[in-house]
Amino acid sequence: AFQGKIALSGVPALWVNSDYPSYWLSHTYDSYIAQGWVSSANHKLDVEPDGTLVSPQPYKGQVTVPQSVKVGFSSDAAFLGGDLVHVDRKVQVKTLTEPTQTTNTKSTEGPIALDIVAARFSKRLNPNDAYNLDSSVSIATDSELRRTGTDYPEWIKTYYLQLPGSLPDRVKVLAREVTRKADNPLDKALAVQGYLRAVEYSQEIDAPPFNADGVDHFLFETRKGYSDYFASAMAVMLRSVGVPVRVAAGYWYGTYDIKEKVYIIKDTDSHAWPQVYFPHYGWIDFEPSPNRPLPQRDFLPGGLLETSEFFDPFVEELESLENFEGIKEEPVPDGGSPVERGILTPWFSSLAAAVFLLLLSLIAWWYSWHHRLASVEVAERSYTKMSRLASLSRLQRRAQETPMEYANKLGQAIPPIQEEAKSIARAFEQVQYGRRNLTDEESGRAELAWRKVRGWLLMRAITTRLRGK
Repeated sequence: AFQGKIALSGVPALWVNSDYPSYWLSHTYDSYIAQGWVSSANHKLDVEPDGTLVSPQPYKGQVTVPQSVKVGFSSDAAFLGGDLVHVDRKVQVKTLTEPTQTTNTKSTEGPIALDIVAARFSKRLNPNDAYNLDSSVSIATDSELRRTGTDYPEWIKTYYLQLPGSLPDRVKVLAREVTRKADNPLDKALAVQGYLRAVEYSQEIDAPPFNADGVDHFLFETRKGYSDYFASAMAVMLRSVGVPVRVAAGYWYGTYDIKEKVYIIKDTDSHAWPQVYFPHYGWIDFEPSPNRPLPQRDFLPGGLLETSEFFDPFVEELESLENFEGIKEEPVPDGGSPVERGILTPWFSSLAAAVFLLLLSLIAWWYSWHHRLASVEVAERSYTKMSRLASLSRLQRRAQETPMEYANKLGQAIPPIQEEAKSIARAFEQVQYGRRNLTDEESGRAELAWRKVRGWLLMRAITTRLRGK
């Protein structure tokens, strides 16, 4: 049910070791009522520790990631970092009542529904207990998701387009207005996400009146709230324009501890977020709450860093644009702000022009770059791109360095990418020197590693160039 003011203490809840920073899901909800969300899932199945959840028709654009979780409180909840593949403790999973898609598993009662909405340990965990799991996470790009269409399975339409008849019309009108320029589900989702991120985030709110619709009250009366309200509003608005969505509850991915090499998740990271269903790609996370960062595909406006083919020409132009390196920060004289006196105008104009040229060049270079690398092995692509982008941060590879030695150097300079850099180097060495092609799973891991590495390297490259170092 929708609540009012909340207060959290900031104590650690989970310690997570994972190559992929992800939300940690406790439960999903499919049915919306004016007072909040409820779950239609009432089918429970036991899964033994040696049971493996395998879809007969696995989603595209996914890779399996090993993860470990240590809990800071007593709980029977199995927090999941993606679609559950395997967990090393006996769990009971909750699924929808009448699934039409199933997975194979070593279960005491038969096949398990693909759409698992929650998992609970058969034996309650105590503080500092840990469990290991394999999760299937999506690395689908925006360009892939835009092409999925709207041919939804019947079970998706049945459960995830539901809305109460009492929903005020003005909510539907607003949803149509916000998405009027979008011609596909992804762009509708991005439009609603962008609209909501302009709304005020606050935990200091009153609960909606008893007879009010929570989403309507949030959108038109209070115009502020926390993640429960943002996630609910996005889900309801998208459902009203024909896009299937569910609401997930659990934790945001927390803060990475470089020394301990774990993500520390506190109770202040408690979170709700919407997941949008895309045919053939499954559930994709979105983030309408303005107090949390956007998914990586929105690192730049329009999702320009969502794919390698868009990202690489940006790196190439950044490397070759001589004026970019020459930008220096102007000192601020006494007697007024830089804006008031116009002192920043040359600097700002140069920066704006450089950024504008970079973005324009992105489009111009896309086709040639895409076709040039289309036939290159993913390991070589990832290693080449990592090396090129790192060189912009004065982290060039020396001729005598092996790929793994170079990866270790990058990891020492930027600790959060240490494992990913080594993963890319390992794949490159395997292809170049081992003369063995990567499996689909290994290729997926290399691509996933590059997606994490590029963000860190790009930020370092830009700050290095702006500082003139």
